[in-house]
Parts: sequence; C-alpha cells; structure tokens
Amino acid sequence: MRITILCHNVLWFQGMPYTSDQPSAPTEPVLNRLCALYRELAPDVLCLQEVQDDATHRKVAASVGMAGVFCPAHRQPQYSGAVYWRHGNLAADSASANARPWRMWQKVLVRAGIHDLVICNIHLPSSRQLDEETAARARVTDLEQILTLSPKPDIIAGDFNEGPGGPSTAFLMQHGYVDSAPLVQSKVSSTGEGKPRSDQIWVSDALQHCVAGFSVMPWDKLKCAIPGKTHLSDHLPLRLDLEIPEA
Repeated sequence: MRITILCHNVLWFQGMPYTSDQPSAPTEPVLNRLCALYRELAPDVLCLQEVQDDATHRKVAASVGMAGVFCPAHRQPQYSGAVYWRHGNLAADSASANARPWRMWQKVLVRAGIHDLVICNIHLPSSRQLDEETAARARVTDLEQILTLSPKPDIIAGDFNEGPGGPSTAFLMQHGYVDSAPLVQSKVSSTGEGKPRSDQIWVSDALQHCVAGFSVMPWDKLKCAIPGKTHLSDHLPLRLDLEIPEA
C-alpha cells in the first residue's frame, strides 16, 4: 500500500517576495495555484506551515477536497498551520494538548496496510524572533514535547528552521528517527530561499525500509506571473512515498 505525504511552508499564501511576518489575508491567485499543485500531486496527507487563520484553512480544505484541521500557534501566533488527510483522523495537536510550543504541531492517525501511522506536522522556531542559541534550544524542546506526548509519531514533517547536522538532527537520531532524504540519496542542499535544507521529513527507524521515494519540487514549478510576485512561496514542497505491507 502506497502512502504519499506532502509537506510545504506556504508563506501565508502571499507569494514571493514577501518580507513581513505579520500576514494579511492570502493572495487568492497564489492560494489557488498552490492548491492546484497539491491536487495534481494528490497526497494522502498534506502538512502545511504558515497558514494564517481558520478561514484560510477552510479555503484550502475545500480546494484540495480533503478533511483537515487548523492549529493556531501558541507563542508566535502568525506561525499557525494546518494538516489534511484522505483517510484518517486528528490524533492530537498542540492547541488541544495545551502543550505551549513556540509555534505548532499536529498529529494525524492514518490507517496504512497493517499499520496505524502517526504523522506529525511541525513548525519549529527560527532565529528571526529569537537569538540563534535560544532558538536552537527551543527547537529541541518542541521536538521533545511531540515525542513525549502520546501518540508518538512515526513520521515528522515540517519546517525545522535548521539544516542537517544541528541539535535537532542529533536529538532525532538519538531517539530512533532517520532523515528520509539520504535514504534515497537525495542531493538537494536547500529547500528555501537563502536557507539550508531546513524543510525535512523524518521517519522512525522501523519505517525506513518502507521509504519508496523522496523528492523536492523544483523552483521552476513555483514560478508565477502574478503581479509583484516571482514564485508561489519561498519554500519548496517535499514529497515522501511509503510502501507499507498490507499483510
């Protein structure tokens, strides 16, 4: 059984360039174009970061034809998110758990072959509002939180705001997770404008043999002719394909 997970930081559906961290309503042509890309890729689970409000989330859910839930961010409310699925249900999120992360996380339970998979959508804090040392500690604290609070995720996807080799990488490796990109020898070095490979999808050690594909959408696919914009986002979507045994 194949399960496809798509992960993307949507830059509040503003399109690039966009420099503020206080988003207004989405730019409708940007939202419509991104949703068309998501429909084309047809993921089973869609993890989005930087969804500014529930009204925007509902527009996305209607456009992609998937069930979903919006999760307001806690300490930095502009960095909210949303997760969508075709067959599953919300298992937990940082808002209902009163978990107090810097931004947000959500866990979806998906039935996949002989397994129930818990997929976590996460957005970790950056040094945009915090100094780098504080931000690095906060990222590990938020990851520790999602592993401690039940259910424990099998897959963690999102914007980590940290390239491979940092404290978050070390923490996840110590707790039995594997970065999915190297499993398929992906050579991508950056997933965002001026950023290292900070968007990542990690799988539990037990699932690494199920990874059938990992890809990053090229920048050309995000180019647009919308007035004042060059690209649909400053981050590239990630796709993970899993082949799960059915018996």
